[in-house]
Amino acid sequence: MGNFKKWAWIESSLLGLISLVVYLANGIFTNPSGDVVPASVLPFSIILHHNFYIGRYLMFSHQDSPYYLDAFKNHFISAYPIGSAITALPVYLIFLLFGGHATAITGAILGKISASIISGASVIWLYWTMERLSIKRSVKIVFAILYGLGSETMSISSQGLWQHGPAQFWIVGFLYFVVMAYDRERARAWIYICTGISVGMILLSRPVDLLLILPFLILLRNQHIRKNIWITVATFVPFLAFNMAYDHYFHGHIVSTGYGSVAKELSLFSFPLIPGLLGNLFSPSKGLFVFMPWALISFAWITRFRSQRFNNSIYFPALLSFFPYIVLYALYYQWSAGASYGPRYMTDVLPLLAILGSGYMTNLNIANLTLLKLNTFRALTGLVIAWSIALQLLGTYVPGGSAWNDAYSPNNFFTPLWIIRGSEAAYYFNTLKSSLLPAAPITKPDAIFSNMQLLYKPYIYEKGIMPSIFIPNTTYVGTVVVKNAGSQGWSAYPSSSGGDVVHFSYNVWQHRKLIASVSGLRSALLHSVQPGKSIKIYFHFVTPSIPGKYTYVFTLVDEGVCWFQNELSSTNADIATIKVG
Repeated sequence: MGNFKKWAWIESSLLGLISLVVYLANGIFTNPSGDVVPASVLPFSIILHHNFYIGRYLMFSHQDSPYYLDAFKNHFISAYPIGSAITALPVYLIFLLFGGHATAITGAILGKISASIISGASVIWLYWTMERLSIKRSVKIVFAILYGLGSETMSISSQGLWQHGPAQFWIVGFLYFVVMAYDRERARAWIYICTGISVGMILLSRPVDLLLILPFLILLRNQHIRKNIWITVATFVPFLAFNMAYDHYFHGHIVSTGYGSVAKELSLFSFPLIPGLLGNLFSPSKGLFVFMPWALISFAWITRFRSQRFNNSIYFPALLSFFPYIVLYALYYQWSAGASYGPRYMTDVLPLLAILGSGYMTNLNIANLTLLKLNTFRALTGLVIAWSIALQLLGTYVPGGSAWNDAYSPNNFFTPLWIIRGSEAAYYFNTLKSSLLPAAPITKPDAIFSNMQLLYKPYIYEKGIMPSIFIPNTTYVGTVVVKNAGSQGWSAYPSSSGGDVVHFSYNVWQHRKLIASVSGLRSALLHSVQPGKSIKIYFHFVTPSIPGKYTYVFTLVDEGVCWFQNELSSTNADIATIKVG
């Protein structure tokens, strides 16, 4: 293990500060999600009211409460673990001490600031961990930058109080103290206490991440660690007891959350393994190696499984920890992580991948490479760094995430996740271009619809059925192929410059009377469509609340100008009559 050099404090702090500035510079959370809402106001309740009730800041009735809240008696609590809010407490406390007011708006702002600070701090802590591991200076800098600016740490963790950012922070802390504990000469009781605190906060932040910790039990082969591990266990037990008591009191079971019963939660892990693995790793829109190709370096350690030196190092359990985690999320029904940018569920393994990658590069001998091979190696390295950072800048600074997620209808369709032209990153990039060159309005729309399917299809791995009777007030999905038969292109990308974007939408008729013109639940197109070209559109629609027979006119609308069809006609539209009962 290496000595902690004085200049490392300055260098790590500078990297953390640069990351923090980049995180905050966009001013907003460009990929909004309800997942971050509870943690953004919960610190107010903990500090000011000494409880976990957050309904006072979020104005919902018990009849229309959103998915991220759980009703408890006459209150609302977070449906998620509370570790993110606990980790962010210092920022909220400082805000309140200086006279700040606790509201949903200030909570959202502080949530973004807290998330950015936590992520920036994890960059610093990761650098310190690499320093303890005697990673080469240039390699430390590169992987600190990749972790902070070339990964989901920037586009997800730093942009709101998801569970992921605080979990990453405490995972980095765990690694740091494990590295210190592994060094017999520096190991002290306080190190084992801090290790237990880190594991406890991982539990409170994101319980599933304990799966990443278990392989490190292999290190118990080290006699010094085996002798003192009881200190870590004793420190962890109060966190475990508190978490079990909290879950039992508020959610009805010692290992449950606001999602529902344990049996229900376990039933969600039923996606086919191979498609889930391929999706998590290689999907153009959600693949780990697509968004963060530098992660491939971390798995080069596989070639050293027979090395005794590798098997006795912390790199061995770090590598092992990834495999059960990726298998778990390959089986998860929503492995694509819903309405979020990139491979969000892979965010939590980033500290491990950074440690593995930096360790491998430090041990890689490139001194014997020819000049051509060395230049090729440097060019590939630069390309990987630039690619990773560019994709994260797109997801952090370019609005449009909700539009893309509407375009592929999260949880319902598998195929769009594999379309390169309509991929998430491509959509963001084209949205950026659209801001510079906004689309012109459509003056003469002409569209041909074909192969319409209206399906009940809850999750992406289910084939889907065409109902004979539709349930009232229920969201269904569908697909249709539309050809641009006009002379003007259709733009799919929103623009801050006011360009016109073509959306898919519908009107609802009954007895030749228009009863609903639904542009609010419209679906975006995955990509623009030039004259003479076709696109397959994935959409969702809602049935009326009153049983009866209804006619849907599915069509397109040019935002800011006109509907392609708003009459009871099949011109520039597709008509479907359904029975709701």
